[in-house]
Amino acid sequence: MSRRLIEVGVIIDFRPPDGIRVGLSPLTTGFAGTWRAMDVIRTLAAGSR
Repeated sequence: MSRRLIEVGVIIDFRPPDGIRVGLSPLTTGFAGTWRAMDVIRTLAAGSR
């Protein structure tokens, strides 16, 4: 999942063996970007993409 997130432009911090962190800074991350990232994660977790 981490590789696919990076491919579609979601910036994550991968932590072996299977951790993903999404850091949200209120100074640089808006609602639309946060919504898109969570939507991509939800879709990938459901196996739809």
